[in-house]
Amino acid sequence: MKKETSNSFLEYSNQILFVRIKEGAEMTIESMREQYNAQLELVKNNKYAVLVDGTSNVAVPSETRVFMANHSPSNRKATAIVTNKNLATRLIANFYLKVNKPKVLTKLFKTESDAIRWLKNELDKTEYPQQ
Repeated sequence: MKKETSNSFLEYSNQILFVRIKEGAEMTIESMREQYNAQLELVKNNKYAVLVDGTSNVAVPSETRVFMANHSPSNRKATAIVTNKNLATRLIANFYLKVNKPKVLTKLFKTESDAIRWLKNELDKTEYPQQ
């Protein structure tokens, strides 16, 4: 299942939602609301994880990062962000994790395959910790 928004291409498969950010996309709160609505149309009420392809050159204003960090659908279990060797992209992603502190478990990865492996592991964990 696929959708396109003003800032990204979305594809949902096997409980993983792939978010490919468009090169030069404007990452505003409004465009992120549009993207989140499209995500929910694809995943419905299913448990899912998100893989964000963070290799495009985009600007993400601070107010948008705050909005993204605080948006956490209860059925989203984890988010993996794949960054490339671009130092600016890695710095923004690390800043997002350390300063904005997303509510959903989020990690950075250098490769998509490592990100997918981690997401599948997070999805397979039991919903409630054993006592």
